[in-house]
Amino acid sequence: MYSLVSITLRMGFGLSLSLCMGYGGILFSLLILDYVLYTMPDLVLAQWLFRASWFSTLGVLSGIGSYIAWTDLDKISKIDPILIISATIMGLIGSWAGLYYSLNVNAGSSFPDHPVSGAALFTSAFAANGISFAIVLLRKIRD
Repeated sequence: MYSLVSITLRMGFGLSLSLCMGYGGILFSLLILDYVLYTMPDLVLAQWLFRASWFSTLGVLSGIGSYIAWTDLDKISKIDPILIISATIMGLIGSWAGLYYSLNVNAGSSFPDHPVSGAALFTSAFAANGISFAIVLLRKIRD
């Protein structure tokens, strides 16, 4: 029973932290892009560069949030490379999958060049936490 409660709490904490850090990634990339475009007003960024910085930052920070939530509390000072790499990669995959989902859903909208970040935020959080949950669960079963 304790394990079920622990897993449920970690999943909730992981999703919350991934969502918060992913949203922080959106704000961070927005601030950086705003600063770059404000200091260099003649600079024109390509749409793919804007999307790459926006959605990649979102995915990486969402994966890091998942890693923080699923870190083994008994070995907190030890970095787990398998967990951090897989959570970060799945955060990136989820972010880009959410981008393409929102582009397809908003294909007929009046703002087709501005994809909604909400789908990318949630898919990156769920993907990163899903793989983290699977890795931790497999390790618990193995031990």
